[in-house]
Amino acid sequence: MTLKIRMVDLAKGNQTAKFDIHNKGVRKFEHLGIKWKKNPKTIQEQNEKREKLKLVQILANKREMDLLQDKYEIEAEYDLNTDFVAYMDKFIAYHQIKEIKKFYAAQRMFLHFIKREEINCCEITEALLRRFVQFLEQRLKGESPSNYFAKLKQIIKAATSDNHFRRNPAENIKVKKTQFLHKEVLNFTEIKRLSETPLKNSEVKNAFLFCCLTGLRFCDANVLRWGNVFSDKIKIVQEKTKVPLTIPLSQDALDLLPSRRNYDDLVFTLPSHTACQKWLKRWMQDAEIEKHISWHCGRHSFGTNLIAHGVDVSIASKLLGHTSLANTQRYVRVNDEMKASAISKFPSISNN
Repeated sequence: MTLKIRMVDLAKGNQTAKFDIHNKGVRKFEHLGIKWKKNPKTIQEQNEKREKLKLVQILANKREMDLLQDKYEIEAEYDLNTDFVAYMDKFIAYHQIKEIKKFYAAQRMFLHFIKREEINCCEITEALLRRFVQFLEQRLKGESPSNYFAKLKQIIKAATSDNHFRRNPAENIKVKKTQFLHKEVLNFTEIKRLSETPLKNSEVKNAFLFCCLTGLRFCDANVLRWGNVFSDKIKIVQEKTKVPLTIPLSQDALDLLPSRRNYDDLVFTLPSHTACQKWLKRWMQDAEIEKHISWHCGRHSFGTNLIAHGVDVSIASKLLGHTSLANTQRYVRVNDEMKASAISKFPSISNN
């Protein structure tokens, strides 16, 4: 039995690895699904490549041990008393930055559920996990319960492979995905009405309108600095996904910016997210807009208005900084509802 690690070049300068396994006269390849920059340029890319290569070697050693156990019919030894929370931390640390936040969010929900900082793997049963699903469904809406449990399920599957469970306690549990909850959006008439409606906190007013015209999330607008702002565009690394994004600025968006200050100074000085929500609620009432508008609705308004005015969904996806067109399709569905509403207002040509 032999196992060799083969490097495979991918598109866009990426690289991955696969296992070349010869076992019992049969040769097969196993792809790992882990990738990194072949020739990293930044320190972050160099560190990521180094950590990914370490992970590949760890996986190779484990796979080789599995093959040897199979060859000599060695019964696997189980370590059921491993602290699952500590295992989660190690598991999460090896994932891409954009996935880490999702795993940590799932971990926080699980810790909130068990009300403990430690739990041994032997204590995690199918019954416990089913109660956790009920806990998620009672507190979260839309796709969130399914998404949180999917992340936890990935970790449990890995822990099962590492012999911390005799059987995967999550394998028979499926969380039904409920329909995506459409957020309220503002059309351009309503955005114009807001711009004409006074708000005592002008920073909140200008920042929210700026998000409606650029698609920025609150977390990005809150940390936007003058070094990110150029004459006709902004360049940021998104706080949520850590993906670089360039957004052209319309004249309306430029007019909302205050006077330029130093490179590292914040563009908008905003209160807490909770305080901003309270300002928005008051502002909507003053503007007589009867919609439940959160700050994130500004981003949804931007995406929906792009598509409503004929912008191709792939271009809208780039402007929103989405990593998948599936996310942008949600804005298309909202726009379909708007179109149906518009058609329903046509006068009837029937004599009845």
